[in-house]
Amino acid sequence: MTDIAPATPAVETPAATAETPTVETPATPAPADETPDLAALQAQLADLTAERDKWKTLSRKHEAAAKAPKTTEEQVEEIRKELAETRRRAVAASKGVPLDVLLGDSEDELNESADRFLAAVAAAVAANKPAPTPVNDTAASGNTGTPVAGSVKQLTRADLQGMKPEEIVAAKAAGQLRDLLGNG
Repeated sequence: MTDIAPATPAVETPAATAETPTVETPATPAPADETPDLAALQAQLADLTAERDKWKTLSRKHEAAAKAPKTTEEQVEEIRKELAETRRRAVAASKGVPLDVLLGDSEDELNESADRFLAAVAAAVAANKPAPTPVNDTAASGNTGTPVAGSVKQLTRADLQGMKPEEIVAAKAAGQLRDLLGNG
């Protein structure tokens, strides 16, 4: 009978991948006259396998947590954000202002912000508006003389454009259209 050495099972070492962290352990140099102890190598392999499995488990746990449905707090926060955006859109629409000029979170803050914007726009428009002309502009009516004491105020064409027909008839009866009609 031939002596056959007992077969040692082939041991696979984990391959280093991007998912599996590598743990380096200092290698103990084997003395020149001794061969590595099989039991020590198997123990080291078991430790490394356990470490790999621990990291795999942690990785899968974190992946599952990332894929898990949102918590109640996250859902509440998402709803609050949606309500705030809806509130901003409602105030912008009701005040007629762009969304990006609104500041604040509460409806009162948003309304105040919109009012400040509208006041600033009104002030800017008023600053660029020419001075109004007097209603009885004698140069515009063609009358360059001095008004006669007790005379009736004469209307201009611009005055007539904003009037109703009944008002125009009443102004003619009162003598306010004499200059326009050439009955001076």
